[in-house]
Amino acid sequence: VSTQSTGNDREFAFPLGQHIEVQLGQDDTVQVRDYTPIDAGPGWIGLLIRRYEEPLGRFSRHLTTLAPGSAVRARAPLGRYQHTLPTLHSVAMIAQGTGITPMLAILQRANGAEERGKVGLLHAQRAGEDWSPMLPASLTRQLAHYELVQAPARINEPLLRRFATKTPWQQIYMCGTDEFCDHVTDVLLGLSYEKEALFQF
Repeated sequence: VSTQSTGNDREFAFPLGQHIEVQLGQDDTVQVRDYTPIDAGPGWIGLLIRRYEEPLGRFSRHLTTLAPGSAVRARAPLGRYQHTLPTLHSVAMIAQGTGITPMLAILQRANGAEERGKVGLLHAQRAGEDWSPMLPASLTRQLAHYELVQAPARINEPLLRRFATKTPWQQIYMCGTDEFCDHVTDVLLGLSYEKEALFQF
């Protein structure tokens, strides 16, 4: 996605943990979706958008059928959390399905850091999904702990307890449905993790 700012000459910049708001439509018919860039540079943003088939996913289908050179409105960067390397020293990520997207940016940034601390990833992959092209062995073997949970298995409480106590993570990021993140949060709080150490994308 090429970027062109309006109102000034500043290019979009994406601190780690921020997202972009994409708008489609006009006036009363505007629809909005949030996406976390998997990478960004001067004049461009890399977005990973999953295309859903009918009856779901009208927004994603419209975006993925736009011709090169088409324009959409967007706002960025947005989000309450920002993280600057090399302070990424002991971080765990727990993701459900497409919730892996914001974690990819963290993994890529951590992989390129001169001083890399412990990083862990627990990912629940839905049936029919294959995220392996985005998670090559060259990336996952750098992790202190990596576990892929394939449907119909789920990230349940025993698995969370094992993952969260294997290493005393200083911060834990999570992304998935609200129900999923609420469940993860409840388990982690029960393990004496501080609420301030948990971040939901």
